Amino acid sequence: MRACPILDDLHHVKDTYWERVTVKSVGDTCCAGRFEFGVSAYFDKTSLSLFDLAETEASLSFGLTDALTIRLKAVVASQAGPEELVFGWSLSW
Repeated sequence: MRACPILDDLHHVKDTYWERVTVKSVGDTCCAGRFEFGVSAYFDKTSLSLFDLAETEASLSFGLTDALTIRLKAVVASQAGPEELVFGWSLSW
């Protein structure tokens, strides 16, 4: 029986994690802006948590206008708690 190539030891997705599940949504906002949202769950074979969940990463990008975009990103490790919180914006003209 052959192992699935995505789950074998040669294909890592981030650090030492062996699998990632991602959910994304993209759309338009009012005022000609753009909306993007994504959540990724990373799994580690040595994790002690349920289903080997090791880390969760969420990002949000919300265009207030076609020139101004607000961004938010959070990374939470299942054992250690919050690791990273990033807030930013971009302005183009």
